[in-house]
Amino acid sequence: MRLGVRGSLAEYVLLLGIPFLVPPAFLIAGIRGPLILLPLLSLPLALPLVKTIKARREDGPAMNAALAGTARLALAFCLLLTVGLTVRP
Repeated sequence: MRLGVRGSLAEYVLLLGIPFLVPPAFLIAGIRGPLILLPLLSLPLALPLVKTIKARREDGPAMNAALAGTARLALAFCLLLTVGLTVRP
């Protein structure tokens, strides 16, 4: 961990959170309609992951569970984003 514990946590939170800024930006810019906000429905999946990473960073099995949760979050976000980008109201 070149960034240290705090730096790694900050990087994880940023990489988890930044994609959630894209759909509102698309809506505000007028690129897509309100369905582009569908990925925000996956946001509740992100909050427990951040708590786990922050509180149990020394616990290997908990980190593995957080890794699996991150993959589930990415899948949910991508599927909802795909629907938001392809379905026209």
